[in-house]
Amino acid sequence: MEPQREEREIRRVLAEKNLHLRELAFLNEASEILRRGMPVPETFMQLIHLIRKHSVLPEGVHVRIQYEDEKYESPDFRLTATFLSREFETLDGEKGKVTLYYSKDYLPEEEAPDVALRVDQMMLEEMTRVITAYLNLQKSRAVFDHERMKEEKGHERNLTSRKLLQRFLDKHNADRDIFHDLMPFKVREILLVASLYDAFSIEGEGQFSDHILGEYHQLNLTSIPRITAVSSGEEALERLKRKHFDLVIIMLGADKKSPIRLYRKIKHLYSYMPVFLLLNNNNDIPLVRHELRRLEPFDHFFVWNGDSKIFFAMVKLLEDRVNAPNDTRIAYTRIILLVEDNTKYFSRYLPVLYSTILEQTRSLIEDVGMDDRYKVLKLRARPKVLLATTYEEAVELVDMYHEYLLGVISDARFPRKGRMNSRAGYELLQYIRKMMPALPLILQSYETENRELAEELNANFIDKNSE
Repeated sequence: MEPQREEREIRRVLAEKNLHLRELAFLNEASEILRRGMPVPETFMQLIHLIRKHSVLPEGVHVRIQYEDEKYESPDFRLTATFLSREFETLDGEKGKVTLYYSKDYLPEEEAPDVALRVDQMMLEEMTRVITAYLNLQKSRAVFDHERMKEEKGHERNLTSRKLLQRFLDKHNADRDIFHDLMPFKVREILLVASLYDAFSIEGEGQFSDHILGEYHQLNLTSIPRITAVSSGEEALERLKRKHFDLVIIMLGADKKSPIRLYRKIKHLYSYMPVFLLLNNNNDIPLVRHELRRLEPFDHFFVWNGDSKIFFAMVKLLEDRVNAPNDTRIAYTRIILLVEDNTKYFSRYLPVLYSTILEQTRSLIEDVGMDDRYKVLKLRARPKVLLATTYEEAVELVDMYHEYLLGVISDARFPRKGRMNSRAGYELLQYIRKMMPALPLILQSYETENRELAEELNANFIDKNSE
C-alpha cells in the first residue's frame, strides 16, 4: 500500500506542476495581447482565441464575453447545457461576464465536468482578472487623455512655431525608428562548401556571382552577403574555427557521404548554426530525407536547378524565419505561409515568390514621395515568407502568427503525424478558414480533382502541372 500511496502523491505533484505551467503560459500570452494596446473588440476576440487554444477541449469549447451590452463570441458559437461562467466588474461599476460552453460530444465520460475542466476553471478566473485590469487601465487612460487635451487646448495659443516644428520632427523620426528596428538579423557571411567541379558548374550554368550581386542591386537591397567558398570539409571546419558565419551551405554532388558527415560534424560543434544542403540532382532527395531525420530548427535542403537565384531565396528564407517574431511584434509585419514538402518544387517556387514580393513592395514605395534612404528602410517591412513542410509545423506557425497572416499557399498532399496524407492540405486550410474566414488561401496540387476541395473552402486553386 505504501508504494501505491507514494505513486499517487507523485502523480498529484506532477499534475499540480503541469497546471501551474499551463497557467503561466496562458498569462504570458494574455499579457502580450494586452500590451499591444488594441481596441476593446479586437482585444476580446484575441482573448477568446487564446482561451480556445489553451482549453482542455479546444475543439469542443465555445466562448462568449459580454460587456457594455455587446457580445463577443468565438466562431461557430453555440449555447450548450454544460458551461463555466464568471463575472467581472470595473472600477466605475460596469459589469461583464465570460462564459465557456462545452459540446457534449467532447466531454470525457469517465470524469465529472468540474474535474475534467479544472484547467479551464483556473483559466477563466485568470481571464476575468486580466480583463478587469485591462478595462480599468483603458478607462484611466481615457480620463488622463481627456484632462491632457483640456490642458493643451488652454495653452495652444502659447505654442511657438518652433515647438510645432519639433513635434513634427519627433513624429517623423519616430516613424523611421520603427523601420530601423526591423530585420535585426541579416546574413552577412556565408560559407559555401562545394567540390571544385560543383563550384565550376554553378558559376558556369547560373552566373553565380552576377546573380547574387545583381539580385540585391536590382531590388535596392544594401546588405549584400560575403561568400567564402571552400572545397573540402577540413577547410570548412578550419574556417569555422577562425571566423563566424551566419549560414553554411553544403553542396551534395557526386560524393554523397562526405557532405552528410560534414553536416553532422558542424551541427555537433556548432548546434546553433544554420546549415542548408544544396542537392545537385533530384534523385538525391530520397537519400537526404533518409539520412537527415533529425534536422535542427531553420535547416532545409534545396535542389540546384541551374538558377543562382536559389541562393538569394535561401538567404531571405533564413532571415525571415529569424526576424518574424521581432518584426511582427514591432511593426505588425505580415506573413505569407508556404506549406510545401516537395523540395524540387519549393526550390523553384521560392525565388519567384521573393522576387515578386520585393518588386511589388518596391513599386508601392516608389509611388510615395520620400528620400532614398527611407525607401530602403521601408523595404524591411515587406511581408515575410515562412516555409512549413509538415501539417504540425504549419499549424504551429498559424497559431503563432494568425493575426499577421497575409495569405497561405498550401500543397494538397504532405506529411501529417509522420505519414504522407493526401488530405493534409485541405484539412489545414479548413482549420485556417474557421479561424479567419476572409484570409486569402491557395491550394496547389498535381491532382486536378482537388480543385473542388479548394472551391469548397472558397480558396484559389493552382494546378502544378501548368508550370
